[in-house]
Amino acid sequence: MKKRPPDAAEVLEGPADFDIMETLRRASPVLLVVGLWLAFHPYDGIVHDSRLYVAQAMRALHPVIFDKDFFFAFGSQDDYTLLSKVFAPLVGILGPTVATMAGVALSHVLWLSGAAALALRLAPDRKSAVIGLAIVAGMPAFYGGWFIFSLGEGFFTSRLLAEGFALWALWALTGQRLTLAAGLAVLCTLSHPLVGLTVLAVCFAFLVLRDRRWIALGIAGTV
Repeated sequence: MKKRPPDAAEVLEGPADFDIMETLRRASPVLLVVGLWLAFHPYDGIVHDSRLYVAQAMRALHPVIFDKDFFFAFGSQDDYTLLSKVFAPLVGILGPTVATMAGVALSHVLWLSGAAALALRLAPDRKSAVIGLAIVAGMPAFYGGWFIFSLGEGFFTSRLLAEGFALWALWALTGQRLTLAAGLAVLCTLSHPLVGLTVLAVCFAFLVLRDRRWIALGIAGTV
């Protein structure tokens, strides 16, 4: 026996088993964490160190003009990161304002997704992971004495991008995916050497705690 085709009213109503409240309930942890992040880590514009990275991108685009600037005369922090090689073409296409906004958005997605992946792996259960993520997302970007420390900033720098790579590197490490962890740690270091060295130190300590033979390998690597 053939089934009766749905009439227009049934088509407009959609699937009978769809429950919007159940969907919202399931999505509420994600909405909570993302909402807290957007509230406490808004886009700040081209401010603070972001001005330096925009200037470095402009120098890469217009070296004849900017090489004469005193800031670049004797080298700059651009010598220690590959960010300008990627960021400069984006600035050339989109302009500094839109390129910076895109950089912050991409870095924040990388940062928060890495934190979520790491929390879900390390927490004893999903509820604990969500609580931990909510606390992290609700922390102000700047903290500590004189607010000298920061995380997940609202302006674009190589540090912000490196933090995202760092979180994903730790996720790969805790899952024993050492090749992936090494690759992400290298990307982190190429973005910001200081953040990268910190990640490498944490990775090395993690490996040593599980197998002391890594100490000998570490010593051999420094000789």
